[in-house]
Amino acid sequence: GDCGGADWCGDGLCNCDESYAACPADCAAECTFDGACALEEMCACIDCGGAGWCGDGLCNCDESYAACPADCAAECTFDGACALEEMCACIDCGGAGWCGDGLCNCDESNAACPADCAATCTNDAVCADEEECACVDCP
Repeated sequence: GDCGGADWCGDGLCNCDESYAACPADCAAECTFDGACALEEMCACIDCGGAGWCGDGLCNCDESYAACPADCAAECTFDGACALEEMCACIDCGGAGWCGDGLCNCDESNAACPADCAATCTNDAVCADEEECACVDCP
């Protein structure tokens, strides 16, 4: 604290040894991701330099849908907008994607990832998600 004493649950600041589960009086259940570091976000939220956690509302770079479905999308939207649940993984957010994200990424093939990649190309001059990087329809 300000006078050299120990911090405590209920002091109005989410201290580094506290979490929402342990001290909801001080800590936010979810981060706001507004760029401002609020007292209830201290030590945990990205806005305050923290690493985040599963359940904070943001798919952090060490999370995936399999590991944290509360934060991460099962599939990317490929709409050009980077949503919080797509962070670090989806193409829209600068990520590399993964087998099962709904897009045939350039390091995938039908043999390696049939969930994303077409077995054959349609050659209909339309680049479908499952043809990306593999078919002449996709530049």
